[in-house]
Amino acid sequence: MSISEWLKGLLDEKVEREGHTSFDSAIRSLAYEAGEHRRDTQPTTTRSSTDVHPTDPFDTLGQIVGRFGGIGSKKNLKQKMDIHRLTGLYPDITTIAISPTGHFETFSEFDRVTEHNISNSGINPLTITQPANPVASNQEHIQTSVSQVVSHLRAFLINGEGAGNEEAQIGALQKAVFQLYELGGYTEEEASPQEEQPTLADLHETLDRLTDDPEESNTVREAASSLVKTLDEHKAGDVYRLLNKSGRLGIKENEMNLIQLSDITGSTHAQVVNSVAVLNAIREGQAISGPVLIVLDGAHYYFSQNPFREVLCQEFRHARHHNIAYDYNTQRLADVSREGESVIHETSVVEIHPPYRAEEEAGGEEMGLESSLSEEHWEFLDMPPGEAPVEYLQRTKETGWSICAYNPQGREKELLQQHFN
Repeated sequence: MSISEWLKGLLDEKVEREGHTSFDSAIRSLAYEAGEHRRDTQPTTTRSSTDVHPTDPFDTLGQIVGRFGGIGSKKNLKQKMDIHRLTGLYPDITTIAISPTGHFETFSEFDRVTEHNISNSGINPLTITQPANPVASNQEHIQTSVSQVVSHLRAFLINGEGAGNEEAQIGALQKAVFQLYELGGYTEEEASPQEEQPTLADLHETLDRLTDDPEESNTVREAASSLVKTLDEHKAGDVYRLLNKSGRLGIKENEMNLIQLSDITGSTHAQVVNSVAVLNAIREGQAISGPVLIVLDGAHYYFSQNPFREVLCQEFRHARHHNIAYDYNTQRLADVSREGESVIHETSVVEIHPPYRAEEEAGGEEMGLESSLSEEHWEFLDMPPGEAPVEYLQRTKETGWSICAYNPQGREKELLQQHFN
């Protein structure tokens, strides 16, 4: 029997015994029971195979959980159960689920769901928020925010025409954004940002003033003029329309927030819109004083490209301080490890979900860990094929990974049964 079949059997029993009207209702009930089981358990800071089992990656907030598995590996089912369990442990949790495709089936049965479609609502790249638990001074926070704004808008605004012009344009853009934040009430001494945030139109106006400012050098004035020209060229396009917004994304506290990224086609700048949306969602999550879970569906979309990868790695490092847990999933380890090795090094728990078949075509023997893990999985586990124990795997090297490789038999099944019984 595979682990997915065993879980389904367990859920079927609950449906029959408790009269659930849907499979999702049974999942919720099962997960909440597990959450109640963990509620009386002191969260651990040191993970081991004796006090943490493979169905409970979120032993404490601040965890970064990565799930890897192909179609049919049941990683989304496992994710749904873990999220239900987390909401059982933290009833006031705010969940932010982000998807480049809008596939939110995993979350369709949750209570209090708010949807945000970036293609309709747009997003403001100049938004600045005050974290509930700051990790830096106002000055450092402003500098980081300006750096991230420039990083996201660079592909959209900076063309680098002329010798040395790119560096000058970056400098002019940084100067303009600093001025906008100061006008908006966010200074190095005191943080009181206004509800209405600066927009691209405000950025255009500020750059225009720099162009005519006699106190600025010719280099700054020329660079600002070039940026104004680029903004004018973009004004009629979809990307400018979506980015020229005031206000914030509007994350609802204590709710499930589903964010569907922009589906703009035919534009080389569509990624700018989506990277801004991801960053703003994280920033608004950090401004919430209660616990927050951020789910990144289709992780290859974020981690194989900049500026997503650099920003996310930076935020992962501060997850525990902000009382945030991250949960990302994708099909292959290579989606993350080869393109963004630093992402793996920031990940607390790595779940490997091998593909499952109830029987081998020849001989009818159950498919085990050895035959179902691919070569890249074994390389990641740093073990010769077939030598890994059939149980929760703990990696204790310098990275501190915790790894659970899901297997349809053996110790893992025992741990699952102990956890849910």
